[in-house]
Amino acid sequence: MDAKAKRDLYDILIALGQQTMDHHNPCDWRKGKCRRMRSLEDDKGCCVGFEHLGAEGCTVESLACTLWLCEDQKGAF
Repeated sequence: MDAKAKRDLYDILIALGQQTMDHHNPCDWRKGKCRRMRSLEDDKGCCVGFEHLGAEGCTVESLACTLWLCEDQKGAF
């Protein structure tokens, strides 16, 4: 598989991953805050410790970032 085909496949996987996350909403996003951000005021959010997190979300187009889930998923599914 050449580099362009790999990039195209990666883009497809990111799009499918985002559609899945949007559909199932495992972090219960509401008004820009996930369930953990709303329930733990001193918590910095679902992506605490994720190296590619910026003020507006992911700073890179990354499959890992697209599919990132909160560590505590109790009641999310």
